[in-house]
Amino acid sequence: MQKHNELNNDLVSVIIPVHNAEKYLDICLTSISAQTYPNIEVICVLDSCTDNSEAIIKQYPQIKIYKVDFHNVSKTRNYGIKRAKGAYIAFNDADDKWHSQRLEKQMQILNQYPNVDLIFSEVESFNNQDNYWSANPLAEPSGIIPYPKILHLLLYQSYIKIQGVIVKKSTLDNSGYFNELFTHCEDHELWMRLAADKAIFYYLPEVLAYYRQHDGSLISNKTAIHNLRIKAVEMILNREDLPNTFKKKKNYYLAAHYRRGANLFYCERNYPLFKKNIRKAMHLSIRTLNSKDYIRIISTWFGFYFK
Repeated sequence: MQKHNELNNDLVSVIIPVHNAEKYLDICLTSISAQTYPNIEVICVLDSCTDNSEAIIKQYPQIKIYKVDFHNVSKTRNYGIKRAKGAYIAFNDADDKWHSQRLEKQMQILNQYPNVDLIFSEVESFNNQDNYWSANPLAEPSGIIPYPKILHLLLYQSYIKIQGVIVKKSTLDNSGYFNELFTHCEDHELWMRLAADKAIFYYLPEVLAYYRQHDGSLISNKTAIHNLRIKAVEMILNREDLPNTFKKKKNYYLAAHYRRGANLFYCERNYPLFKKNIRKAMHLSIRTLNSKDYIRIISTWFGFYFK
């Protein structure tokens, strides 16, 4: 694809859903205010807040505030997108933070490759003790990931974290926003849907955002997340316009997610759910299992467990 060297400063609208986030919200907003990219619109959508979040946001007079009562993060994000004026949309959650050059580095690439619909970077996890770690980075070089490869990657695993994404507003207008039936994994469902619609994805393998993991994170509800992720994958695989090359591998993709869920439950010492999900994985496609899976299966038969 041809590069364009002329740079411009397209407006980027940053959408932040907020629900009782007073403990970490100032850290999030400080990291966004410190962005070196100059043309930013920040939209905070407060969903059913009962704490001091609104007062914290008002310390940043440039931020637009909307208040809703949805109790639904997908509806909350969509509400913000519909009111965004930017040509590009970026996302962050109220307890996460960005590298100061996050938008600048990604917008430089989007200016060079104007046909790209979505760019995503790596996102590190961190905790309240300021320990940082990377989980399952994508083993791809920097650049455009073409169709059908991008859809295969996303059907197999959720590689894209919302904190590292910028997407064209027009692309969302064409393919639809977040599915409001999803209260978890709504971002994974959207990325797969965009890939199935043959949107152009660009991968920047640089850590430019940070996802906070703590007891209040959505990740704590692992069972709901696991079930909704499988539902999202099934929805994409059931699309009538999806090529048969993907549909023939339906069992393989689903088995991969059941296997991943099983090992998550094993590490949580939820052995009944481990057994339930590993059986489903084995039934669908035994080739998704590895030697460690079989060791865990044998260990549960004999009643001893290890990570």
